Amino acid sequence: MLLILLLMMGSVCDSKGQGTDSIPTASAVDPVGGETRLRNEQQQRVHRTTVWAACLPGAGQLANQKYWKAPIVWGAMGYMVDYCAFNVKQFRYAKAQLRAETDDDPATVNVSGLTSTALTESAIFYRRNRDLAIMGLLGIHLLSVLDANVDAHLMDFDISDDLKASLFCEPFSAQAGIRLCW
Repeated sequence: MLLILLLMMGSVCDSKGQGTDSIPTASAVDPVGGETRLRNEQQQRVHRTTVWAACLPGAGQLANQKYWKAPIVWGAMGYMVDYCAFNVKQFRYAKAQLRAETDDDPATVNVSGLTSTALTESAIFYRRNRDLAIMGLLGIHLLSVLDANVDAHLMDFDISDDLKASLFCEPFSAQAGIRLCW
């Protein structure tokens, strides 16, 4: 499972399309204006932040200078890793005790005091929780990438004080409405 996760993250971090990209590369220069035809600075920042966030949890939040969000991502992912490790440990214990209960070897003894039915249910319970913890870990990572991408898009969003809405009515014409100015 870890190998698959690493391969998926590697493909996200180093993905190259087969065809030509609709956005020109950094080496393309407009000979008339001297300006590059590459992605503008905001698009580059969004792309770079998203790639960083996909490759390293919390890096997108740090790149967006939202320093308070990175520990939240790390804490949530750490909790899910710990929860997964706990469930793996309990699942292995339940399986070992079930094996000791159901084999015909008198040298192995079930020390848990549970019946084979209870041990089977316990093993199923902890396996299910382990799988949910892995899905939760992937979900938290996906949400952190999405958060970093949205924050990178909103970095240049205009939030100045000169945004206003006003009602207007022109008395000598049949016009009335709302005017938005920014």
